[in-house]
Parts: sequence; C-alpha cells; structure tokens
Amino acid sequence: MRKILLTVLLFTSCFISKVSAQQEAQFTQYMLNGLFFNPAYAGADNNTRFSALQRTQYYGYSATRDVGGEQNTQLITFALPLPKFKSGLGVHFVNDKIGPVRSTEIQVNLAHHIMLGSGKLSVGLRGGYFSRVLDYSVLIPFENDPNLRNGTESNSNIDLGFGAWYTAENYYLGLSMTRLNEASFNLGASNTFQLRRTTYLTGGYTIQINDELKATPSALITTDFKDVSKFDIGGLVTFKDQYFGGINFRSGVASYNTALSGDVTKYTVSDVGIIAGICFLKNNAMRVAYSFDAVLPNADALAPTSHEISLSYVLPSVTKTVRPFIRSPRYRR
Repeated sequence: MRKILLTVLLFTSCFISKVSAQQEAQFTQYMLNGLFFNPAYAGADNNTRFSALQRTQYYGYSATRDVGGEQNTQLITFALPLPKFKSGLGVHFVNDKIGPVRSTEIQVNLAHHIMLGSGKLSVGLRGGYFSRVLDYSVLIPFENDPNLRNGTESNSNIDLGFGAWYTAENYYLGLSMTRLNEASFNLGASNTFQLRRTTYLTGGYTIQINDELKATPSALITTDFKDVSKFDIGGLVTFKDQYFGGINFRSGVASYNTALSGDVTKYTVSDVGIIAGICFLKNNAMRVAYSFDAVLPNADALAPTSHEISLSYVLPSVTKTVRPFIRSPRYRR
C-alpha cells in the first residue's frame, strides 16, 4: 500500500501544469484540516474535535481601482465519531471573501467506517448550503454602466460532495469530489458564477525517526480536469508528539480575463510556506498552529505573503469506563 500511495501521488503531480483563477479556498495547513477536503474524514481519527482557522491571502494587497482585494477565509469544523453505528458526523462552515465577492457555505458530512486490511476505510457524503454575494458598491466602473447595480446581490443553492479515506498505522490516503452538482448563481446583470466540480487527492506517510521524533511527508492535488489544477507538497516533523514544524510548496499558474478587452492574462503563482505549532493541555488536547507563505522570486502575485493561524481542541471522551471486578482473597470464603 505504501508503494501504491507514493506512485499515485507522484504520477498525478507530473501532469499538473495549468491553473486558472482560484475558485476554492486553499490552506497551507491542509494536512490538519481533512474534513474541509473530504467528507469521509468525519470521525476517522476517533476524536471529537472542534477547530477554527483564519487565512489572510496576499496580505496588504490593495486593488488598483476597486475597493479591497485581500482574500480572507475563515474555516470552522466540528467532527465526532459514532462508534455504535461505525460512523462519523462532521459539520464545517466556510466564509471566503475576495474583493467584492463573498462566499459562504455550511456543510453536513456523514461517513461510514469499515475495517479493511490493516487499516480503516471510510466513505462519506456531504450536503449543504452555498451562498454567494456580490457587493456592487465597491466596484468602480471605467464609465457609467446602466447594468451596474447598487447595493448587493446574493444567490444560494445546495451543494453536494462525496469521498473516501483510508487510514492505516503510519499512512493515510484520501480521494474526494466536491461541488458535485456544479451549482450556479445569478448575481444580477451578466454576473453569473458556477461552481466547478473539484477533485482532491491527498496522502501522507509517517516515518518514526526515533522514540521522540517523527516525520510525515504529505501532498495534496487539486483539479477540476478543465482549467484548474495545482499541487501542494511538504510535510511536518513532530517532537515528543507535542511540538511540530514543517514546510509546504505550492505551485500553479493562475489566469484572469481583462475587463475591457476580454483577453486572458496568465501569471505564475508558486510559493513556499513554513508551519509551526504546539500541542498542550491534558493528552495534548489543544493545538495551535501558524503558517507563513512567501511567494517565490520571479513569480507574479498580488502581494508577497499570506498567513494562517488555527486552533483545535479535542473534547474529552464521554464514554464510561467499566471498572473490572477485583476479587480479594481477604473476603473470599
């Protein structure tokens, strides 16, 4: 299985070269937020976990004409295992703002877990609500446009996805497809958005270096098999199951349409991220992580840096432990 995992990740990444304008939120800490990418991850780690993440992409960027431009994303997840039903339940919320466009989603994820070989196979479904809002008040037209509206326009639709996740003692592999129904949103005039069906392939392998140190290389491949394809590759090193740090490399080419001419302009976006974090409290229940992304030299980008900070807490188990009955020779007859 280890050879299959490495072969699939390397083979797929060789064919990824074209990326168009970013539609889905992206996270440098993807290896710590499996539920966002794959509904089958719900309850797969046998923990009842709450987590929150804030990402500021292209920090400090200011648009040349319109107001705003910085991308801000908030991700909140909650997941718990349901061992009685061999299942897991998860809920996640995303708020993603790019300039005048705000996207909001809330998804319910349900997974079923099956013991398979030396590990556990999880298959999952998700369904929820996706909304997009266009704020016309922050748009500054080049000339008076009768089709340019005032205020905001919003539209919402249902959103579906499915996935599979396999976890073994020292590796994991996940495959999922989101935006299954490719919902469309009419935001007035000719401004129509459509979600694109997106596939995620992710995996990681843990190498135990010694009793206190281990390394977990990982990768994430994202594609819609049309215009958007990119890959992340990196990993974490963990010390005493408490302190961790790592690096991530992301590569792709983005494109956008010029407003007046309609021409497509492409620019390279490749960056490297540094991740650091710590676990504390009893059983390392609390985890705090920070990551910093820097655009590589000679790469065009809106601004040179991006930042993420996340917080995760594992709730104590409420399962009652039955104490074994101990016979004492003192009271035996």
